[in-house]
Amino acid sequence: MAILNKDTLCKLTGCVQNYPWGGVSYIPELLCQSNERQVPFAELWFGQHPACPSKVVGGTSLGDYLATSPDCFLTPAEREQWQDELPFLCKILDVRDMLSIQIHPTKTQAMEGWDLEEHAGVAIGAPNRTFRDRNHKPEIMYALSEFYLLHDFRSDEEILEVLNHRPPLGEIAEEIRKVGLPTFYRSYMQLDQKTINSKLQSFVRYVKRLEVTEDLLNPDYWVKQALKQYCTPEKIDRGIISFYLMNLVHLSPGEVMFQDSGIPHAYLRGQNVEIMANSDNVIRGGLTFKHIDAKALSRLVCFDERTVHYLEPNQVDASRKVFVPPVQEFEFSVIDLVPNREYIFKASGVSFLFSTCNNFFVSSQHQNIRVTGGEGVLARAGQKIALKSKEESQIFLVNPRS
Repeated sequence: MAILNKDTLCKLTGCVQNYPWGGVSYIPELLCQSNERQVPFAELWFGQHPACPSKVVGGTSLGDYLATSPDCFLTPAEREQWQDELPFLCKILDVRDMLSIQIHPTKTQAMEGWDLEEHAGVAIGAPNRTFRDRNHKPEIMYALSEFYLLHDFRSDEEILEVLNHRPPLGEIAEEIRKVGLPTFYRSYMQLDQKTINSKLQSFVRYVKRLEVTEDLLNPDYWVKQALKQYCTPEKIDRGIISFYLMNLVHLSPGEVMFQDSGIPHAYLRGQNVEIMANSDNVIRGGLTFKHIDAKALSRLVCFDERTVHYLEPNQVDASRKVFVPPVQEFEFSVIDLVPNREYIFKASGVSFLFSTCNNFFVSSQHQNIRVTGGEGVLARAGQKIALKSKEESQIFLVNPRS
């Protein structure tokens, strides 16, 4: 394996996840691939997570490369802090059908959960496995298109108002009024399927009779979609009431949200960029055929803030703005390139550059790399880096928090 100079850039190729909820055109077009079979392309990953690692030149996985040559891209301080691993994971998502409601654990919770499942002998790839690694998964999402999602819980007042406007949910509204949302939700999520069916049958009949237009800020619209996607007469998905318990959010292109440990969320439609700590730990809360660990969900879900967590940028200069979440693993910059004009900066930490445009250049003292669709560039801290494109382009830069 070639050992790269410390001032050398490294081109990476992303890894595609073909989850069934993905779109069939956005990511293939980014990759300059035809998709005549209409295979869903849900996510494009950039990072070293073993579930879908990026490749370096020659086809070696990024994880294997860093294990052999960590000094090429990680400084001694970064090696110690991040245990010879890239601390962040970057993704491009194309959401055609809604994803599951989910939360992510804190680092301590992830380590404890991992140890318990390892001790119990639950295979890492088993469908009932909850903790896939020992890391937390705070994340930010940057909207590439008009984007719709569920995010955190509404206030009790708003929940009661929304539920009481739908007569079959009046009993649930009364339960929440009496005991509060946290007690209700933890109990509800652990009910057996027969009780869930009994509790929601009249509501399902009510929703099916509703005439609902494609109003993407109307929770009834999404409930009707969820009934088609996830519910059968024998198994009503318990997550369908979450459209009334959680904030239904619309993001315009360029808006950013932060999703910390324990905050429930579900992506509904659109394209986005996600940046997160290097983890694939997901604890689901409905809208899925996959395993729901109701006990872990009830223990780890957070009810503290109950608000929409927008993240506002800091303007670095005329071309660059940076979004800084309250975590150490990453910050996220958006750099707007003017055609044929260089943008020069110094990498403050191990850095990754990528884009949804199909052609830009990354240069250091000794290299000039052309980056096309589905590729990105890893750079070592301290390098002076120049970016250039023949067209107006938006480049994404990820590095540990400065």
